[in-house]
Amino acid sequence: METAVGLFSDVSGGYFLPRLQGKLDVYRAGIATHSVDSEKLGMLEEDLLALKYPSKENIAAVLENYHTESKIDRDKPFILEEHMGKINSCFSANTVGQIIENLQQDGSSFAPLLILVIFLFLPHLQLLPPLKS
Repeated sequence: METAVGLFSDVSGGYFLPRLQGKLDVYRAGIATHSVDSEKLGMLEEDLLALKYPSKENIAAVLENYHTESKIDRDKPFILEEHMGKINSCFSANTVGQIIENLQQDGSSFAPLLILVIFLFLPHLQLLPPLKS
């Protein structure tokens, strides 16, 4: 709803991340860049603070050393796996207008609902040219 009043803070991540239902694997969903077991977070913090020259590369190397797939979800299938083809084909466009066109062409039952949500939360899209019927 922030977009309805013109606020584009952190793309609502501060709102939706703590409210994700179930056990969505945020690493495999592309929301997180690394996964670290919670019992190792203290060591990770110490190693990051101990960097003499905290460059992008050095930080990435430390994160990569700690990066592991969660033990809890290791043997579980990715919850969105069966939908990834459709998600990628609809949302891998360069503009919101192209995403809407992809959704219109998709023909699935969820596409019209997603188009409605896009228009509700991005009211400035009313400035776009009319969509094809």
